[in-house]
Amino acid sequence: MRTALLLISIVVLAIGAYAQDQIGQDIEGESGGDNSGISVSMPDANTVAIGAKYNNGNGVFRGHVRIYTRNGSEWIQKGADIDGKADNEMSGLTVSMPDANTVAIGAPYNSSNEYLAGQVRIFTWNGSAWVQKGADIDGKLRGDRFGLSLSMPDVNTVAVGSAENENVKGDYSGYVRIYTWNSSAWVQKGTDIKGKAKYDQSGKSISMPDTNTVAIGAPGNDGNGDNSGHVRVYNWNGSAWVQKGADINGDAEDDESGMSVSMPDINTVAVGAPGNDGNGIDRGHVRIYRWSGLEWVQKGDDIDGDADHDNSGSVISMPDANTVAVKVKKKYEMDTGYVHVFKWNGSAWIQKGTDMEGEITYDWSNSNVSMPDAITVAIGDPYNDNGHGVTAGRVRIYSLCNTAGTDVITACDSYTWINGITYTASNYAATDTLTNVAGCDSVVTLNLTIPTIDVSVTNTSPTLTANTTDAEYQWLDCSNMAVIPGAANRSFTATTNGSYAVEVTQNGCTDTSACIVVNNIGILENDFGGVPVIYPNPCFGTLTIDLPVVYAEIEVIVRNYMGQEISRQTFLNSDKPEINVDGPAGIYFIDISAGNKRAFLKVIKE
Repeated sequence: MRTALLLISIVVLAIGAYAQDQIGQDIEGESGGDNSGISVSMPDANTVAIGAKYNNGNGVFRGHVRIYTRNGSEWIQKGADIDGKADNEMSGLTVSMPDANTVAIGAPYNSSNEYLAGQVRIFTWNGSAWVQKGADIDGKLRGDRFGLSLSMPDVNTVAVGSAENENVKGDYSGYVRIYTWNSSAWVQKGTDIKGKAKYDQSGKSISMPDTNTVAIGAPGNDGNGDNSGHVRVYNWNGSAWVQKGADINGDAEDDESGMSVSMPDINTVAVGAPGNDGNGIDRGHVRIYRWSGLEWVQKGDDIDGDADHDNSGSVISMPDANTVAVKVKKKYEMDTGYVHVFKWNGSAWIQKGTDMEGEITYDWSNSNVSMPDAITVAIGDPYNDNGHGVTAGRVRIYSLCNTAGTDVITACDSYTWINGITYTASNYAATDTLTNVAGCDSVVTLNLTIPTIDVSVTNTSPTLTANTTDAEYQWLDCSNMAVIPGAANRSFTATTNGSYAVEVTQNGCTDTSACIVVNNIGILENDFGGVPVIYPNPCFGTLTIDLPVVYAEIEVIVRNYMGQEISRQTFLNSDKPEINVDGPAGIYFIDISAGNKRAFLKVIKE
């Protein structure tokens, strides 16, 4: 019979800690100087497109894009490289994926239409290869660098920025064009959305949460001071692009607000201002805005850079209204740079996990970030040096979940775990999956110990001895399972015939032995062949044991009626050893051993 006295449960889980783990291997550039990771786009947690603007695989600085899919713990390239068409076009400088089978690729230095007019191409996966969808989408004017920014909300819509375009608004005022697929060609939707003034660089950043909404960054705009920057949001009204709310202006001069923009839904927009000095020189900040129905209202405080010259907010990615990844560029320091992710807790933006840092100096340069969901982030380090060469570049993908943990439990009896299964023995392999506070699956492994207590007993009747050491003992009378007063030692000597058991407590758990019958009380047990005599019996303390022959060594143990050892003596070359029975008047048991012979005798001390 086992009694459950102890239950210890230690759940070793990191499900609330938000530490991040890398998913799969580093995805490294093909060759030295590729700058792989200059652009990165993840439509889901298992697909990533990576641009390498300086790749020479198909010609000098033609660039390429590679798409990878996750196969368990490894990233496997999907199809062949999508190479640039012409030398020096730097295809892959920008990239955008709306789903796992569609990719838009910018080549802003392409000169097919005009010198450096730029170009965008759309590709779809046909099951075995990447096939271009429609004709090239070319920039219209010399020096447009069309494709310096891209955003593709679905497979039939793409927004393209040309921040260096010169138009009626002035040099580098910039513009954005939105294209839709009409089943045979890419056609412009509405007219150009132009910058407001000279040097605005409108279209430096763009983000489309759906086919009818676009956010456009213009970091050079002077609306709130020179280069304060701004972001404008536009809706499609059925025939034209109409601004939604007022300009979202930078805080101060040289903020360059709008250098980055990310819009997860039509009513939320994140704006990066890497030049902001509000919390220190060029620390930068990110601001999140929500549409109130009438205007854009800031959500929470500024997310400021940590140190001077961090230029925080140069790149941002917002997968939902409550999560944002922020790149810290460290423009003027020989530092690796890092990305950190912030989560809205209901009243403030709180960092989620630790900083995800580069490994070597300049790993940060011009890198990009993409978050397809609240727990997955891809980071491009185009200047990373690795086994493929200097500045080959690489991309790392992280999960913000700790996806494993251990539930350490010690129980004395059966235990019902979180999976509903009752275990009656130790188990170190069972698993269950929980949704942790980060919103992702966490696999928990059971580490259950149900200790086994040895309740076997050695029967040298009338003395019973528990075989387990280093425990607590209580002997019981099996006739009514009553506790025998004072019988709390490892050994117990019965004074009357009956059935007895021992209750053993070890490491907080208690178990009880089977009942053992003792029926030889008052009967002499003797292996000596002759009858040993103890006299006087009853005695007053001193006894003589008269054995039939002389023995080289005799051991005599005296126990009281509770089985407690009173004395142990050894006699050499004797047949009549004398012993003293110390203790009060009562019943004592004499245990005599010589060679392989043994005898038990009961004496009374008066």
